[in-house]
Amino acid sequence: MYKDLPLVTIVIPAYNSEKFILPTLQSIQLQSFQNFEVRVVGDGCTDFTEKIVASLNDSRFYWINLEHTMRSNATNHGMREARGRYIAHLEHDDLWFPCHLSKLIECLEENQADFVFSWVAAIGSQKTQDTLNPPFLNLSLRGGHTPPSTWLHRKDIIETCGPWRSDIKNLRHFPDTEFFLRLIHHRKKIVFCKSLSVLYFSSTDWRPHHSPKEFPQRKYVEALRKNPEELQRELLLDLALSYANRIPLQKKWPRWLVTLTQWYGHDRFPFLQILRWRFLRRRKKWLSLKKLKT
Repeated sequence: MYKDLPLVTIVIPAYNSEKFILPTLQSIQLQSFQNFEVRVVGDGCTDFTEKIVASLNDSRFYWINLEHTMRSNATNHGMREARGRYIAHLEHDDLWFPCHLSKLIECLEENQADFVFSWVAAIGSQKTQDTLNPPFLNLSLRGGHTPPSTWLHRKDIIETCGPWRSDIKNLRHFPDTEFFLRLIHHRKKIVFCKSLSVLYFSSTDWRPHHSPKEFPQRKYVEALRKNPEELQRELLLDLALSYANRIPLQKKWPRWLVTLTQWYGHDRFPFLQILRWRFLRRRKKWLSLKKLKT
């Protein structure tokens, strides 16, 4: 059935992405695993995203522009048209390390799993901010979020679990999260691949801080092209330092405040001032206790 067909179909829903989708597509071309096709599905795009896709001059990249409705419909169309045995998802502004597809395919086949996802570093306006699905993530999603850019799954699971839902008003979660939970409900085998292979860019954080000429994806895709191993080491070090600095906050601060510092940055105003005030208050209390003892 799959003879002479690509093993993996990559689905990219896009909406007016001409300014930042090129690095995303370039990160796909840098993959060490090359037996794939790419379905870029426009959700009513009115810009030059189609020309950006065509500029790659790569026959493996397909473009179609639908009417502007829901991102779920664009994703579902890409999965329906997929010719590959496996489906990988990628957001139009995220990046993959060159090892991403090879690592996930190897993990899925070795474990005979239905669905596999990898580790991701969230890149903010200043630097590495967080990891959204660390290794201790439990599959009830209480430990974090699994961005679709980290996903690889068998195409046939859609037949039993259904596609992404577009009736958002009737959903308690976002469509991607609801789809993930549905896989758990149908007892599909889900495996975590212990490899940092995705760079996640939250548009609400990086877009307000960058002009179109300074979008961060361009800098990172060059690093992926030159030395991905070195970039991976730097990101892992940043994440380790971030978690080390966050430990004192998690002991007594409310959970919502800790989450806010993760996205905004605990070293930026006003959190830096709060930490300084907290330190001075503890220091004053410690000095007073020391004076009483003497």
